[in-house]
Amino acid sequence: MEKATPGGSSSQVNQFAKQCLAEALVRLMEERELDDISVTDICKAAGFSRMAYYRNFQSKRDILRQYMRLLADEFRREALEKYPNHSSRSYEIILFGLEYFQNYRMFAERLIQANLTSILQDGMNYYFETYLAGSESGLDRHYAMYYYSGALVNVYTFWIARGMSEPPEYVAEIIHGIVKK
Repeated sequence: MEKATPGGSSSQVNQFAKQCLAEALVRLMEERELDDISVTDICKAAGFSRMAYYRNFQSKRDILRQYMRLLADEFRREALEKYPNHSSRSYEIILFGLEYFQNYRMFAERLIQANLTSILQDGMNYYFETYLAGSESGLDRHYAMYYYSGALVNVYTFWIARGMSEPPEYVAEIIHGIVKK
């Protein structure tokens, strides 16, 4: 993930602190269960004070939600760079999404183990609301997007539960076959 820089306005510094704290928690989750990670552990790993933590977050779940938003924002930037003229329902974007999140398998597995798939869903909903809904979208479109968002999270968690044994191309073909109907 591309890291923000610490210089600049207080908003940029807060953004940098949020990103560092989120990345520190994710790194710690690779070694320990979420409940076994303290605020002190997170701050120490990130190189920030507890004050920075409490200024930006109310809980570890808030950090994880922030991290999911960072992933969604990064995915959007990379998808637009690579596929500027493709719809979100195209095979290429679906495949790119599966390959992208394959890189974050450990993070997703830890969320699932901690019974926090709602964090994955929040991140997917954020992506759909921010980048696909549009402020002019009607209620029907919003319902359709939440339906699709929930389906993707379920497919992703099922794929993880199966050890991602099927190649992403196979899973993308199935999803694409469903959404193009």
